[in-house]
Amino acid sequence: MSLADRLADIKKTRTNKGCITCIFLTTLKPDDRRALDQWIKAGWSLTQLWEACCVDGLDISITGFRHHVRHHKPL
Repeated sequence: MSLADRLADIKKTRTNKGCITCIFLTTLKPDDRRALDQWIKAGWSLTQLWEACCVDGLDISITGFRHHVRHHKPL
């Protein structure tokens, strides 16, 4: 089976839900969102921030969370 065929099969079975972290952020209260943004801007530990967000329902790996912080602009 060619790469093109395998990719077509994957495309049929998986959907792009978007960034899980971006979706999670839309559920936060404004004060919580400001606190999160300030934490990131201050350069404090992303691991600690990720752990706190997971307690509040974020369901993503630390690697995925770090990717979001590095590549996504704040809302």
